Amino acid sequence: MNQQDQQRLALQARQIQQGMQKAQQDLQQVEQQLKMIKSTREGIEELSKKEEQDVIAPIGEGVYMPSEIKNTEKTLVEVGAGVVLEKTPDQAIITLGDRKDSLLDVKKKLKAQQKKLQRQYQQIAQQIQQQRQQSE
Repeated sequence: MNQQDQQRLALQARQIQQGMQKAQQDLQQVEQQLKMIKSTREGIEELSKKEEQDVIAPIGEGVYMPSEIKNTEKTLVEVGAGVVLEKTPDQAIITLGDRKDSLLDVKKKLKAQQKKLQRQYQQIAQQIQQQRQQSE
């Protein structure tokens, strides 16, 4: 193998490594979203048990405000593109379940992609190793 082939293999190896890193980052984001869904579901279940209660509501950027929940029969659920719909707690939980299912599908695809990239990387690593042995 000549110098150009060696450079081509090295470039392919770097690209595959970058792809594996991206897939790992995406998996971490999916895991974070799944944890948030679980937490949100638990929050809905807990809050919908009582009719009225005092809570601390997140406003954003680490700012919270004491609040009072007077109606636990309704939730507001973002359904995409900034659209928010009123739903019952049970309907909100179903929506969260659908989101969870979608994320689990994405997770499965990312893991398959990761395995494919790992196989490709191993093949290139073997080619590079064979090259080195032949040149010695």
